[in-house]
Amino acid sequence: MGKTYEIVVEKDQELKDVIYQFILAQGWERAYISGAVGSLQSVELTTPIKLEFPPQVKTFSFEGPAEILNFTGEVMPREKMDPAMQKIYAHEQGPLFAHIHASIAVPGSRVYGGGFQKGRAFLKVKVFIHSLE
Repeated sequence: MGKTYEIVVEKDQELKDVIYQFILAQGWERAYISGAVGSLQSVELTTPIKLEFPPQVKTFSFEGPAEILNFTGEVMPREKMDPAMQKIYAHEQGPLFAHIHASIAVPGSRVYGGGFQKGRAFLKVKVFIHSLE
């Protein structure tokens, strides 16, 4: 798969913004996110609420802090998105789309997971990424 790159997301930075900036600076169109380590705040995750296609989703929001337990996904040009995903992520703009699944632990040892919509670094987050070029 080639070299693993480490992206450091500083306190209060939006993870997806930093990931997009890194990929664009590298001149990549596609990438694989193999993981992340750190804590988040202001997290939004989506999960399907019915067994149908295209999926209807519910968004869960957590102000934080939340520890990242799992964080994996892919980044692609927006025009390569699955049409069903275009509806779920219609609020996002820009040339790239990040399809990330995450699980987080919140106070009280509760764990939530789903499609990662957004989240900011609480202290610092390291994201591990690979080019698919």
